[in-house]
Amino acid sequence: MVALLFLVGIANAQQQTYDFEDGTIPAGWNNDATYPWTVINILSTTGGSHCIQSGNAGVANSTSSISFQMAYTQPGYIMFDANCMGEAASAYDACSFYIDGVAQFSYGNAIMGWHTYGYNVTAGTHTFTWEYSKDNSVDPEGDAFQVDNVVFGFGTACIAPTEIKMDVLGLVSWNGMADSYTLRYKRGSGAWQSITGITENSYDVTSLNLKGNYTFEVKADCDPSHPATATLHFVESWENWYAFVADAPGDDNRFYHFNMEDLTTVTSVSEENDVYKAVFINGYVWAVIDNSFSGNYDLCKAPVNIWNKTIGSFETVIANICTGATTINAMAYNPANGRLYFIMDYDLKSLNLANPTGFNNCGELDGWAYSLAINNQGQAYVNKGSELYTLNLSNAETTLVGSLNLYLYPMSFDLKTGELFGVYSDEKIFYVDPTDAKTTYVGDFGGDSDYYYITNLFMTYDWDAVNETEMESVNVYPNPAQGQFTVEGNGLMVITNILGQEVLRQEVEEKATIELPTGMYIVRLNNAISKVVVE
Repeated sequence: MVALLFLVGIANAQQQTYDFEDGTIPAGWNNDATYPWTVINILSTTGGSHCIQSGNAGVANSTSSISFQMAYTQPGYIMFDANCMGEAASAYDACSFYIDGVAQFSYGNAIMGWHTYGYNVTAGTHTFTWEYSKDNSVDPEGDAFQVDNVVFGFGTACIAPTEIKMDVLGLVSWNGMADSYTLRYKRGSGAWQSITGITENSYDVTSLNLKGNYTFEVKADCDPSHPATATLHFVESWENWYAFVADAPGDDNRFYHFNMEDLTTVTSVSEENDVYKAVFINGYVWAVIDNSFSGNYDLCKAPVNIWNKTIGSFETVIANICTGATTINAMAYNPANGRLYFIMDYDLKSLNLANPTGFNNCGELDGWAYSLAINNQGQAYVNKGSELYTLNLSNAETTLVGSLNLYLYPMSFDLKTGELFGVYSDEKIFYVDPTDAKTTYVGDFGGDSDYYYITNLFMTYDWDAVNETEMESVNVYPNPAQGQFTVEGNGLMVITNILGQEVLRQEVEEKATIELPTGMYIVRLNNAISKVVVE
């Protein structure tokens, strides 16, 4: 591009731009002596053909930095474009930017591609530093930090936002630099709703009571012709989620209860166990368990009381379903046909839970799958690499949905709402849109704790489309009923309609007479369940 230079030196500036289009780093820049930054020929964010790049690509345990000092006679700003190509988390390779030694950001490639950054500064002399740090593992030569279009100026810069995010508390935030913004949102093809005069780079949307997918648009009022858009998902169902979790280094799994609304509150409801893979089916956890550390794996099941949040003892259903020479990548239940599906190495296999005597071979996958999830309609999804695919359960053929930009394992559907969730980096939970693979961060399991490693994730639910697994029944009569029916037993009774919506909850002592409108209902008493029709 063409640089407009209104200042030479570091004093008395209006605006100074460095775009490195002449192939050199100008005088005044303090370059790293050991791993100096260089100008490379590359297409950057605004169409220029050159940028500067850190000098320690592929060098383990190294740091490469470059800095510039600028004197401001009045308050001003710095803007620049940057692209980080390091490992995914800041705990590994890190691209960092400092003003006077204070970090303004530090991240790996979690922010993909070129982005524009801007910061206001006070009057005075300031030192700006760009730094790339390599750890001691995974050192491809392509790892680097790239910077372009560095602008120093007076007054307030106008940078249109380019990305929109949302945290687990419902705070929608965006990048950019402006005095004020306009936020618009709509559900599906509905009408836009606008919020104007926002002076921060964020807005708390919890009071809007949003559920499902919404399109958001943010405009900088100083540059309304370049809006940023994003589709964000607001979780609809929060209750009765469970996970098997390694809660400290070296510990075996424990069974934990939690909900999506408050991931900082997690409750261990079992002692240590050796569960390898697990799913929830009609009141039972079905699990693959290491057989006394022999390297052979058994398929077992244990009852779960979702009201008291307890799990019973595991009993073996099939001994030695595989040996340690076979890796069970993933396991999921298909409520549409009552079968349990396994991915063993590259092979897709299924098991009829009504008569669990042997596997049916479904086909061979064309790549390594990290996780498997199946919704109520029997549609299966797998995470291969960092991409989401649909999976044909009849022949193991896969079809690309889109790029997740994350490795999610495990994944699990909320079978009431159809929402798909996955776990990234051991404890970070994301919502996944199964139509386009777009992800939305929900939160960290256990809050900010580093002691959790989720190995299995699933939601309990009151009933399945197919009730293949034997369960204890509630004594309900008459059935069908003419307006009212009687429930016998003792304990907590919860009645839901066929949509899974709760219509009644009460304690029962010996028996209770219930009156409900015409319809079909699910009656659960403790961990027993029955369907009843009211005519």
